Amino acid sequence: MGNPEIYIICTVSDSGRYVDRADTNRAGMEARAARMVEAAAADGWALDHLQEIPDAEQLEPVTPGVPYVCAVYHLRHPRRGWRNVELYRVPANV
Repeated sequence: MGNPEIYIICTVSDSGRYVDRADTNRAGMEARAARMVEAAAADGWALDHLQEIPDAEQLEPVTPGVPYVCAVYHLRHPRRGWRNVELYRVPANV
């Protein structure tokens, strides 16, 4: 079966970075990130923009086993400032 890629969701704000969960199912993790954004909207957060970062635009070369951010949901709140929901990908070790 090989080594599957791992996807990690983190939330990030001025109070720190927190890991939500990790899984090998990219579609499931993308859906979870979208649900997190929807839940935040119910609490007054608004999606400012979605930033998708392809492999070719990474600051460092994509390396197997090293996590890198592939999507960032940038959220804003009128009183609470900013928060991001980030999706990381860890390429398989092949």
